[in-house]
Amino acid sequence: MTLVEIDTLRLCSLLNTSAFGFVFLLLWRGRRQDNHLLYCP
Repeated sequence: MTLVEIDTLRLCSLLNTSAFGFVFLLLWRGRRQDNHLLYCP
């Protein structure tokens, strides 16, 4: 692998992780009243 391919893969991975986290936070904020989804002692 060249350095450019490694940087591209790292960027794609970072974007995918950020997008997933953003969507998860939006869904969690929208459904905060549904406490049965999260176990909070």
